[in-house]
Amino acid sequence: MKWKTLEHNGILFPPKYNYQEISIKINGKKIRLTEIQEEMAWAWTKKRETVYVKDKIFIKNFLKDFLKNFEGKYHNLSINSFDFSEMIKIQEKEKEYNSRPEIKKKLAKERKERREILKEKHGYAIVNGIKTEVGNYMVEPASIFMGRGEHPSRGKWKRRAEPNEIVLNLGKESPIPPCPIKDKTWKKIENDKESTWLAKWHDKLTNKNKYVWLSESSTIRQEQDKAKYEQAIKLRKSIKKIRNHIENNLESSDKDRRKVATVAYLIDKLALRVGDEKDTEDEADTVGATTLRIEHVKISGNKIEFDFLGKDSVRWKKTIEEKDTKKGKNKDYTTLLINNLEEFTKGKKEEDAIFDKISSSHVNKFLSECMKGITAKVFRTYHATNEVIDYLEKCGLQSTNDEYIKIYHAKMANLEAARQCNHKKTPTKNWEENMKKKENKINEVNKELRKIKKVINNQEYNCVLCNNELIIDKEPVRCLNEESHKLQARKSKNSKSIKKLERQKIKIGKEKERLNRKQVKLVERHDKLKRKFELDTKTKEYNLNTSLKNYIDPRIYKKWSEKVEVDWNKIYPKSMQKKFIWIEKENT
Repeated sequence: MKWKTLEHNGILFPPKYNYQEISIKINGKKIRLTEIQEEMAWAWTKKRETVYVKDKIFIKNFLKDFLKNFEGKYHNLSINSFDFSEMIKIQEKEKEYNSRPEIKKKLAKERKERREILKEKHGYAIVNGIKTEVGNYMVEPASIFMGRGEHPSRGKWKRRAEPNEIVLNLGKESPIPPCPIKDKTWKKIENDKESTWLAKWHDKLTNKNKYVWLSESSTIRQEQDKAKYEQAIKLRKSIKKIRNHIENNLESSDKDRRKVATVAYLIDKLALRVGDEKDTEDEADTVGATTLRIEHVKISGNKIEFDFLGKDSVRWKKTIEEKDTKKGKNKDYTTLLINNLEEFTKGKKEEDAIFDKISSSHVNKFLSECMKGITAKVFRTYHATNEVIDYLEKCGLQSTNDEYIKIYHAKMANLEAARQCNHKKTPTKNWEENMKKKENKINEVNKELRKIKKVINNQEYNCVLCNNELIIDKEPVRCLNEESHKLQARKSKNSKSIKKLERQKIKIGKEKERLNRKQVKLVERHDKLKRKFELDTKTKEYNLNTSLKNYIDPRIYKKWSEKVEVDWNKIYPKSMQKKFIWIEKENT
């Protein structure tokens, strides 16, 4: 995975905020804002129609940071103390102007041209002499920190990174790119051949490093990706051995070893992240298996309830209560698990760690006793992939099924993986509105379908034989019915009448065919809409892209798609197809 040479043009910084000298009112008094005040206020009013402006923590954090820029002039103000109406008028006028078709088209063209110019300069690196695409090559702009879930820092102001905070990763012999901001310099130049990052900086708000990476379509990144799934395959082959190892050590005489085994058991059973200690109190209070606290676990009878915030402040709530037995044995591992947890929590406070002195390194060392190189992280990849395998096998689709049905089940399999890994998301603000529109559309199609069925089934266009001649039975073609009887009565006398009748027969036949075709199309459309509605309902709180992009082995979908004869690219959005292009070369 190492690179030998690496050369690039550094990274791009977002344009400076366009200061407009806008005024707001604070407790009725008009105040002209400074540049930073205006930038923050502008970002706030952009959020005015979102759920965030009703979030008390979000409001509190924003106000605290916003008021810091008024040099202590204001204290204990509520958001209602501010009148942003002048700024809102400017935004609405701008929005209205930009929404005009000709302006919208012009702006889109300008953005595209600008992106192409910037990408040519910053969007590529030379890796081992080969031009390689870079991922996102721009530093994040200043903004209100949104976070995910119940992140304690949501609403705080996230300032833009400066050049003197940026570390570049370059080959030793590579030229150092000039800083794009005049009179500014980079913080440091490193030569990390083991990594695929091009630039990094420390985000003080989240206390995490941010990176600019080589594109996921780059050879090095794809090799890393493939290696991850290969580890999951190895785990699948050795899972029985590893589970025996874990289960046997749940009763170890060594207490610390029992702790590690219990953590490993939970990681496997619940697909938990391993978890590690936080560096600062300002970070989100999120935990994993090793960092669970007493307050996160409740034991009631033969039931264990877990309730905590996982990565990205997403709530994790699961229960173990069934008899967790292994085939061929009668041992109840749930009971054993309860006994261990009760021992590890005895005499501790609510805020104390259950598995004190145990870290991810201990867990990985324990697991590697069975399988060299295995880490706790691989279990989530293994479980996500297994959920997809199990679902696709059970759904029993064949090549003869319609394409939309195949795609539907592919996404349902993805949903099972997302549930297993707890890949939650916050529904969009207009989710309910959009679902109502979709429901109305289903009802419209259903109404149309019932109407056409009535026409066919109630014989409004039904044709019957009378003396071996086709005649119309009922409305809405009564005139033809009457004409047919007349023609029937004098068919032997008038050959023209017979020909006319034949023409009517053809006309009616064509009409019946048209109606039947329309019915078939409506049935399919109705089924498509229903399946889409069902999928949207079930995925309301789940992010399918996270598991699809990072946890499900794409070769599983590739193999299945070949079996049922559907293009595997239909399962993945375009942004991911390049990431998984390597499977085209795989023998599945």
